[in-house]
Formats: sequence, C-alpha cells, structure tokens
Amino acid sequence: MKIFVINLERDHLRYANINEQLKSLSLDFELITAIDGKALTPGQLAEDYDENAALLRIARKMTPSEIGCALSHLRAYQNLISSNEERCLILEDDVELPTDLPNMLLQLTPLLDVKEPRVCLLSPATSRSRSRPVGEFMGYKVKPFADGYFTSSYLINKSAAKRLHEYLYPVSDVADCWKRLHDRKVVQIFNTDPAFILQNQLEFGSSTTNDHRALEATQSGFSHKAVYKARRLRSIFLDFCRKIFAKVSR
Repeated sequence: MKIFVINLERDHLRYANINEQLKSLSLDFELITAIDGKALTPGQLAEDYDENAALLRIARKMTPSEIGCALSHLRAYQNLISSNEERCLILEDDVELPTDLPNMLLQLTPLLDVKEPRVCLLSPATSRSRSRPVGEFMGYKVKPFADGYFTSSYLINKSAAKRLHEYLYPVSDVADCWKRLHDRKVVQIFNTDPAFILQNQLEFGSSTTNDHRALEATQSGFSHKAVYKARRLRSIFLDFCRKIFAKVSR
C-alpha cells in the first residue's frame, strides 16, 4: 500500500523520526512536502483559502498553520488521485508506529477496496456505541465512526480523496473536520478501537495547537466572544437546516 508522509521541509528531526521507523518496518514511503501557512503570499491565500466560507463553517478565521495543514493533506489527496494506486496510508511525521503496522495494513486493505468513498482513522476517535464491528484484527475492532479528530494517521481510498478534495478546496475548514464530513455524508468514516497509532506531541509539540491558542489569547475580550458565539449559532442553524432539507428531499 502506498504511504504518504507529510513533513515540513525545515522539520529535520521529525523527518528523521518517521524515516527511521518506516525503514525499520521495511516500508517505503513518498514524502509530501508540507505547506507552511505562514509563508503563503496574499495571492496564494486568496486562491487557496476562503475566509468567508470558514466564518460560515467553523465560525472563525483559520490560523496560518491550520490553513497550511489542510492544504498539505489536500496535496496528499492530489498525489493519490494522480497515481495508479487505489488507496494509501497518510501519516504525519510525529507519529509512533506499532511494529505490527504492515500486518494491519494488509488486514485493512479490503475495507478500502470498494467504490464508496472511505476513510479509516488509525488515530484516536470514538465509534458509534451500538454499531457492530466491520472487522476485528489483532485485538482491534474496526467500527463506524461517531466523533473525533486528528489527521496524524489514516487510510483513504481514491474515491474518498476525490470527494474530499472537491469538498475541502479552497480551504475553509480544518484538516481534521471528520465529524462534519461524517454528518454531511461526504465520505464513509471508520476507526480502529482502540486507536492503533498515537502521536508523540510530548517531544515534537503541535504548531497548529500553539497557533490556535495564540489566536484565542488575542480574542479573549467580551466583544470577540460575543461575535464568535453569534457565528457559531449561525453555523449550528445552517447545519440544522441542511439536515432538515436532506430528510425532506429523500
């Protein structure tokens, strides 16, 4: 199975970490050079980022690192779409890989060998509580997704890559908007229970999280909070209207 690793060119320690792990597992990979959101020009932002749509979808502006992260995953989708492969594993460079990853990839391949657009999260996520597993391998259950985020490790087929690229570009949502994608039935999402792959954020940290905290610190006043809540209510109302319309149009 094709493996894409997303890595910022300047993050040499992260690259060394993931490169050593994959080599020890005898797994080849293709490097996806991540996009630095802070380095995007105004012209690039105007083309690749839709701020008005972001205010509607997530009720706030996206941080530069969020934009860069989302564009980096879209770049991986483009690479899968243009390749001869039908599925791939996408990894961020701060993950800790289990030694039985090659076997798990073999076990999960049939789940993605379908025409339906499918994603299987290997990172932490919550399954639908009463749903039956679609598979059980090596002590892990694969179940329909209910909630969660993280884009550190997931499997995706070409059909899903096409859907996600169409839906998420230009960027107006975070890369790990799995709950919204699930609720709006953009793709079918599954996850391993428990999580199969975890991140080593203790050692490497997260620029996306740090930027988001910095943004929150500058918008902690009453007026900023009031505006955010108003936008959030608008987003919730629009989602409710979409669900009603979907039911009526069936």
